Amino acid sequence: MHIKGEPLSRRTLLRGGLGTAIALPALEIMFGSDAAYAQGALGCPRFIAIYQPNGHKADAFYPSGSGADLDFSNCNAAPLQPHMSDLTLFRNFNGTNNASGGNPHLTSITSWLTGRPVPNDQAQTHSISVDRWLADYYEEHAPTGKSQHEAIEASSFYDGPNPGTSYNNEQKNWLSTDHNGNKIPTQMDLGAVLERMFDGIDGDLSAEQKEAVRRLGKSRIDFVMDDVHALESRLGARDKQTVGSYLDSIRKLENNLSQPLPETEACEAPDASVFQYYDRWGERIDNANGHDSIDLHWRDAMQLFAIGFQCEAIRSVAYMLETEAGESPHAEGPNGEPSLPNHHGLSHNPSNDGYGHRDRRYAQVFADMVQLFKDTPVGDGSLLDHSIAIWGTGIGVNHSKDRIMATVAGHGGSNTINHGKMRDMGNQSQIPLMRSLLLHMGVMDDTESFGDAGPGDEIDMTS
Repeated sequence: MHIKGEPLSRRTLLRGGLGTAIALPALEIMFGSDAAYAQGALGCPRFIAIYQPNGHKADAFYPSGSGADLDFSNCNAAPLQPHMSDLTLFRNFNGTNNASGGNPHLTSITSWLTGRPVPNDQAQTHSISVDRWLADYYEEHAPTGKSQHEAIEASSFYDGPNPGTSYNNEQKNWLSTDHNGNKIPTQMDLGAVLERMFDGIDGDLSAEQKEAVRRLGKSRIDFVMDDVHALESRLGARDKQTVGSYLDSIRKLENNLSQPLPETEACEAPDASVFQYYDRWGERIDNANGHDSIDLHWRDAMQLFAIGFQCEAIRSVAYMLETEAGESPHAEGPNGEPSLPNHHGLSHNPSNDGYGHRDRRYAQVFADMVQLFKDTPVGDGSLLDHSIAIWGTGIGVNHSKDRIMATVAGHGGSNTINHGKMRDMGNQSQIPLMRSLLLHMGVMDDTESFGDAGPGDEIDMTS
């Protein structure tokens, strides 16, 4: 370890003109020894849950074979194959949706992160979701203090009212629930999330200063470069590399968020007046056309969350790819993937090949996210080493509770998860999975319950 002068505080910010500030990732100079540095980023494992509505095409998704002996030829999960050493693929979970009647779309999304079935599709209070459970835990135990944001709820699409239909219900947009049983609003505007992440670490940034920053149309990095140069004189080689790659990732994200979306007849570009330089994702409510660039939103969102995880501005994320029953067509993909009709309609005809095309596209984006996390340094390892990511769905084929998918990636601060295989759950409940992940991350006592899962209700992921 190479430290010049006194160790740097974990709460050190890069500060710039107009009140701008950027948090730093964990650096060697912040710790007194190599061992402390290695452990310094592990105090709060990061968590991200990615919800895919309307189910998946189970007959075409999974590789053939079992356990670690898998053949990914001609299956929609094929993009996951290069990353199997860092992930586990679950098939045939039994879901928590539609416990006592009602629209299964609306009961599946609200129960996925809570681990507790809701009484019906009109129930407007729920139990706490796992992302908010973690936020409450980190509020008390986070080693870098309480002033940073602890959780983010985001979505690629927000579905507006549908008067006169069974979908005229807020539950279709309800993924996260606070400890009082109230809905946590989601936000699709990633520029606003980026501002919230960094502005929240420095409460002195006024509304006038924010507006001045926007008008100048510069990167946040441009404002803090004097502080960067002053800091670099104190850093060793590895710290300089970490800071450099971190700032590069912020600038790349800012550039992505300022690029216009592809325009199609089905989906106009967002209103650029929302932000003058973070304008890629404005708020949209459009039940007729949905959002045809959901996979692009996911990619931008994962870059944003990787930055927030790296500097510990956030530690827990819940992300909806879209809402349950949302009308969501897709444009042609960036690699020539075919355009797709709205997925809600396809879910009512799961034999249609188009129903599974989205699964393959999303499997590729999840694989890209795993690689991004693997390439993002945290402590003496990677963000993937210190995170748990789950991508899954809450509704089964033909809107049943059966044959539900989940994919878990990352190591959560240890190497005890035995990844590299597909686990057939034999129609067991998926509720114990969330409790098992909390136990693995070391943020839950083995005598505690989560949702409807209590002591003894866990999945052994170490064997």
